[in-house]
Amino acid sequence: MKNSVLLLLMISLFSCQPKKDTDTTENNIPETAKTTVDYTVATQFISDYTHFINTSTDPKATLSWIQHNKLLSSGFKENYTRIIEEAWKTDPELGLGFDPIFDGQDYPDNNYTITAIDSLNGFVSVSSSNWTDFVVVIRVVQNGKQSQVDGSGIINIPENKRAQR
Repeated sequence: MKNSVLLLLMISLFSCQPKKDTDTTENNIPETAKTTVDYTVATQFISDYTHFINTSTDPKATLSWIQHNKLLSSGFKENYTRIIEEAWKTDPELGLGFDPIFDGQDYPDNNYTITAIDSLNGFVSVSSSNWTDFVVVIRVVQNGKQSQVDGSGIINIPENKRAQR
């Protein structure tokens, strides 16, 4: 009898599972620690970029500004650099012939606002109150705790997601 009781006691101890914490995710990260994408980084970037290119006409300074910008993902920086350098090799005088971040030659000077968000894919449509027909699509990703721009214009934006002109 003692052996039966001892056996039942041991079985019940080993079969007990610790209670799962319902406030954690699969990776044991509390729900409150989850980060959310900050889509306003799109308007911050495009406003800063517009201000920069309105004050500097040197393409090498623009390339350097892009490379050192903390709002941009490394993938954005790599593809921007590749596109610009290939364009300079093809046509050293003209380069690309349009701004790859705006996917055009002309752009509004300021007052950018978010007009649409595709939160599933991170695509943000940005327009300006000064030029409502102008739209640029920007892709925002979460990189650790920081939201960053991973695409804009023709950089890392699939053709079917780009703004229609």
